[in-house]
Amino acid sequence: MSRAQLRLMALLAGVFLAVVGIAGAIAARSLRERETAQLRESLIQRGRLVDALVVDARFHPSAIETLDALADRAGHSAQARVTLIAEDGVVVGDSDVAVDQVLAMANHGGRPEVQATRGGSIGGNVRMSATLGRELFYLALPRSGDQPGVIRLAVDFSDLEAAYADLRRLLGVAGAVALVASVVLSYGISWITLRPVLALRRSAISIAGGDLRRRPSLRFDDEFGEIAEAIDRMADQLRKRLAEVSAEKEKLRAVLDAMDEALLVVDAQGEILLANPRLRDFFGIEGEVEGRNALEVIRHPQLDELISQAGSDGAGVSGEIEVSHPTVRILHVRAVGYAEPEHSRVEVVAVLHDATELVRLERVRRDFVANASHELRTPLTAIRGFTETLLSNPVDEENRRTYLETIDRHARRLTRLVEDLMQLSRIESQAFPSQAADVDLASLAHTLVEDARPRFDAKGVKLVQRSAAHAPLRADPHVLERVLTNLLDNALSYTEPGGRVEVEVDADDRWIRAAVRDSGIGIPEADLDRIFERFYRVDRARSRALGGTGLGLSIVKHLVQESGGEISVESRLGEGSTFTLTWPASS
Repeated sequence: MSRAQLRLMALLAGVFLAVVGIAGAIAARSLRERETAQLRESLIQRGRLVDALVVDARFHPSAIETLDALADRAGHSAQARVTLIAEDGVVVGDSDVAVDQVLAMANHGGRPEVQATRGGSIGGNVRMSATLGRELFYLALPRSGDQPGVIRLAVDFSDLEAAYADLRRLLGVAGAVALVASVVLSYGISWITLRPVLALRRSAISIAGGDLRRRPSLRFDDEFGEIAEAIDRMADQLRKRLAEVSAEKEKLRAVLDAMDEALLVVDAQGEILLANPRLRDFFGIEGEVEGRNALEVIRHPQLDELISQAGSDGAGVSGEIEVSHPTVRILHVRAVGYAEPEHSRVEVVAVLHDATELVRLERVRRDFVANASHELRTPLTAIRGFTETLLSNPVDEENRRTYLETIDRHARRLTRLVEDLMQLSRIESQAFPSQAADVDLASLAHTLVEDARPRFDAKGVKLVQRSAAHAPLRADPHVLERVLTNLLDNALSYTEPGGRVEVEVDADDRWIRAAVRDSGIGIPEADLDRIFERFYRVDRARSRALGGTGLGLSIVKHLVQESGGEISVESRLGEGSTFTLTWPASS
């Protein structure tokens, strides 16, 4: 049972009881007034009979015995107490008092009912009798005719009060019955009245709690039915709006998750409102970040400074920051402040773009231009110098031949350099001709090792091969031959006499691997990430002395990637290097 139903029941029961109580009180009062009026009228009639009985008697104390006897006979006849009162208020007879006590009774001239008769009226009063000690109803009539005096009748009022008491008991029983009836009736009325309200309440609570499937099951043609229909329409509209909001939210989440850029939204207090997964990747953040302070989570003062500047200026700011954890990155930051309409406070949206690769490519481009210029300038300078010498000065035959051989050597170096650049350009532009075929990498490696063995023996470097019995690969055999030959030449060039070079080929269900391992001079750890760049040399002087162009490993990397594989290197300075080629077995 709901509180509203209890209140309505209490209200209805209270109203019902109030109506019954007021009606009972009015009925009791009416009954009392009616009974009193009837008793008064009856006493008046009996008083007139007594008046007729004592019409010739003179009310004087000298005739008290006769008058008291008359009062006794009149009281018996009238069935009431009869008191005969002289003009001066002296009692000269009383039906309920012995004759010897009559003269001892107090003067009754001051009684209210007696005083009322002096104007010729009939007086009445209800009070406690001092003589009898009972509550009596008194009625006094002036004597008729010429004889002065007052005839007073009195009846016991307790009988009437007993009737009133019975009436009150009946009213109490009726009130109790009315109470029970009012409770039952109010329960029924409240249930019928509040049933649609409670149904609407349950539906409204369910809808407010997010359960839009529960609808009010009211089909009345009244106000409650209209409210139920309005709630039903509201739930449909709310469900539609929620579906649209959820769809937009999922779209936004998908966009944020798919972004290559990191997105960060902070409020005026610097607390994070939104952060996409890319931001977590950039800064190695774990756990929830929404609601936490941005500086506490990201711990990057320069980024915090850019966000603060955008928030204070309310305009866009840009900058670059460097992140060292979890990996080294160069991030381009664009932060814009905007005012929230409802609260007029500035929030900041920051977009962070990973510019690491762009910075690296820009550095590679600058290095390529510088290295290419340097590599081209060296042979061109030599060719130009010796040519000018030959043209401007007479040179003997021996020196002339030496100069021409130098010019020829640098011209060949320049040719190799240009050819390597052109080949690298063709590979990168995918214009390099490639014809895939089924190749046994183990057999190809064995052939190349045997072809290169005389050169290794001539330098005093031991060449060893350990290969699987069969390593099938779908690739261009000329590309594989160029890659392995370049790696073998590179290993021979940087391995001192007495060193060792190993070629190993193995295969399993997933991968086919080829590794060229040498015991040469090795590569510093700082240079490992750059050895595949164009013109990058660990030891420039030694590379040029060996006739290298600085493009060999770059060509190897592009050829391996063109054939669907990957190349990696492991090295320690002074201990040698290992170049590993890997292809999927299904290729």
